[in-house]
Amino acid sequence: MKGSVQRYMVTGMMCLIVLVCASCKWGKEKKTDTGTTQTAVEQPASHLVKEITSVEEFNKILVLGKGVIAKFHAVWCPPCRLMGPLVEKMAAQFRNINFVSLNTENPALQELVEQYVLEGIPMFVFFDPCSQVVLMHPGGFEEKEFEQTIRRFSTDYCSKKMATV
Repeated sequence: MKGSVQRYMVTGMMCLIVLVCASCKWGKEKKTDTGTTQTAVEQPASHLVKEITSVEEFNKILVLGKGVIAKFHAVWCPPCRLMGPLVEKMAAQFRNINFVSLNTENPALQELVEQYVLEGIPMFVFFDPCSQVVLMHPGGFEEKEFEQTIRRFSTDYCSKKMATV
């Protein structure tokens, strides 16, 4: 009896370790072309995705006359971290749109978090060149869905902008 209880405890602890490690950097190793193992290191944000640190900075970007895609995230949020590389890839592909990232744990951004994060994180908010919200998307995106959404967004706001000229 005592042995089976210990086995269950050990199994339970191993499951807990696996769950904790799934959301941290442990075990994120990859084989290189030379056959050596390299541990993945979290990359800094791309220079194409601007990390916003204040409401004033966010407002300045909104009035630049370009569409804006804002990603609200938190460092501890695994889905948010998974979206980081995809957002950077889309920022490189869609240079006519400003991509910004806002950490929901930054006290200086709480006004924006309360205004735009209504259903959890990650939260993507799409603003047209007139600073109007045209889409709020809670949760992550698959790559193809994200690209199609951005294409539709950039086409729609560009055609509206062209029609008013």
